[in-house]
Amino acid sequence: MQIGKGLEFVEKISVYKAVLKVLKSIMFLQMETNELTYRDYLAIERTRLANERTFLAYFRTAVAMLASGIVIFKVEFFENIAWIGLILMGMAPAIFIIGLWRLLYVKRRIKRYYVQ
Repeated sequence: MQIGKGLEFVEKISVYKAVLKVLKSIMFLQMETNELTYRDYLAIERTRLANERTFLAYFRTAVAMLASGIVIFKVEFFENIAWIGLILMGMAPAIFIIGLWRLLYVKRRIKRYYVQ
């Protein structure tokens, strides 16, 4: 009786190994064809939207720095710190360019890895 149970156990293990081998081959084929599932598509869309939100944050920061710099530079009350206004006006385009570069960089990477 013990030998029969041992053989059944060995048969079950060989069936599990066969099933595992088939599943691995299916996963490999799916990876080769580079098919996107619905979950992958939604993840890509979330990444795109996050990228746009990040760019808008850079843009908002650049506009606020530019406006603050102009106000500090032009208002007579702030004559003593007019140099801070010049620094803010100089930093605003740099912040905008960094944000734009990051937007385009992430967009290219998304297209490169997830071509549909």
